[in-house]
Amino acid sequence: MNQRTLVKSLLTVVAVSALASCAGPQTASNTGNKRLTAPQEPPVYSWDEDAAANTPGPARIKIGLNQQRARFFKGDTEIGWTTVASGISGFSSPTGSFKILEKTVDKKSNLYGRIYNASGGVVNSDAKMGRDSIPAGGRFEGSRMAYWMRLTPDGVGMHIGPLPRPGYPASHGCIRLPEYMAKQFFKHTSIGTPVTIVKDDGTEPLAKARDAYEAEVATYTAWANAEWDKHNARMAKTPEARRAAREKLKADEKAREEAEEAAERLAKAERRAARRGQNAESPAIETRPAELVTEERPAVPTVNAPVASRSGQTEYLNSAF
Repeated sequence: MNQRTLVKSLLTVVAVSALASCAGPQTASNTGNKRLTAPQEPPVYSWDEDAAANTPGPARIKIGLNQQRARFFKGDTEIGWTTVASGISGFSSPTGSFKILEKTVDKKSNLYGRIYNASGGVVNSDAKMGRDSIPAGGRFEGSRMAYWMRLTPDGVGMHIGPLPRPGYPASHGCIRLPEYMAKQFFKHTSIGTPVTIVKDDGTEPLAKARDAYEAEVATYTAWANAEWDKHNARMAKTPEARRAAREKLKADEKAREEAEEAAERLAKAERRAARRGQNAESPAIETRPAELVTEERPAVPTVNAPVASRSGQTEYLNSAF
């Protein structure tokens, strides 16, 4: 996982942690009350297309190995710069004054690449022709070096290539460029364009910015991990809290239903009592709704039964039983 992906993942962790807490994410103990923000990865190149198209003067390129930076000029005007990946220890890129000898859009190395077995599986992803053996039925496939700009007869040049850790060497001697900048260099140079490679060009090494960024990532990672631990701790308590909340909700709902039922029973009792009071003044059959009359009922004895009135005083209504 590269650092850009790591930072995105950590942002996701912090976002989840924030959602899990009404108070939002808290900071790690070593950061006080300050909430950290995700570190911004330093740029790997800069290019002014308008200046490249309109600035007069011949093109030239200067590369500083200590800086891991290539600078593109037209005349004395710097048009842009880019991070590069030069040769690692034991495969150092040469220094000196060079000229572009060859330009090829689709180029493959005849020296470095991968070795595949007869089934098509990779058996060596960093192979060198003549050094590493090829299994029976297998093959060697040279590494792709798109937008190739040759600098030396023995195979050193500039081309698109990976920069695993921008600001630090990574190649077998070539000058690797980000895809966008390789295309710009290829577009604005020609056979014979001068390229100077120096040990140190006097500017600040890109590794310094990269190291600072990685230190910020480490600090941010520690903080985000602390937030994640807090999030997990909160989540560990959540099931019990949710069960208790559900039980309380059920109890409250049951109490509400019981209260509503009791109120309904009281209302029905009052309505029945009121109807019975009316029935005492006239014959029952003639005062009941017609649809409820099904047969003649015999007379029933009545007694005066006390009930509580809404005024709080005791009243006596005729009750049948």
